[in-house]
Amino acid sequence: MESSNEINFVLPEGYIAYGVDSNKIFSSFTEGRVTRRHTTQKEKPFEYADSSGQEEIQSISASSGLAFVEMGIFNTEEPLRFFESPTELNGNFLLPASFYNLDILQNVLGEIQDNLIPSQVSETKIVALSIFGYVVFVEVAADIDTVSPYMLASAVRCGCTDGSSYLKNKALLAVHCDSYNCESSVLATGIYDGQTLQKYALEAREHYLNVF
Repeated sequence: MESSNEINFVLPEGYIAYGVDSNKIFSSFTEGRVTRRHTTQKEKPFEYADSSGQEEIQSISASSGLAFVEMGIFNTEEPLRFFESPTELNGNFLLPASFYNLDILQNVLGEIQDNLIPSQVSETKIVALSIFGYVVFVEVAADIDTVSPYMLASAVRCGCTDGSSYLKNKALLAVHCDSYNCESSVLATGIYDGQTLQKYALEAREHYLNVF
């Protein structure tokens, strides 16, 4: 149910929401509320500018009353999916940095890492996977997985739209950008078709992926 400044939601079967609070503690829930209000003064967290240029503040809570600084909605029926071409990533969302320590994600990453085919090469590449409905970049040996879309490890940079840089972190074999101090983050690089080697441009703004 949605009003002008409030969305109440109940997730369908197969989906679960996880919220992370200010102490970086995760809680799961299937019913919750997102409220919005406009302000002329910048406040963190939950802020972004709408089309009028006003700052919009969001608050997120579960039906139990617990409040969170960030929320992710995970498709538990699709723990892992491979992409066949770079254009399949278009319109998908990168997993927010806050959720790389989430136990269900760590379990999937650990299983991938434990089952990697041994390699003798030192060069690496970054492969795009879908985990619980979010795009996750994993760094593997250059001769592993010759099908999935991939990026050159040296070409992936983390930055803010104001030109400043921020950290690129790693959780197991997953590579992600920590853009907490960015008012607006951007990731831009090239991504290759694993089969044809055709190169595309990939851009991620506020987690939203555009491939062209």
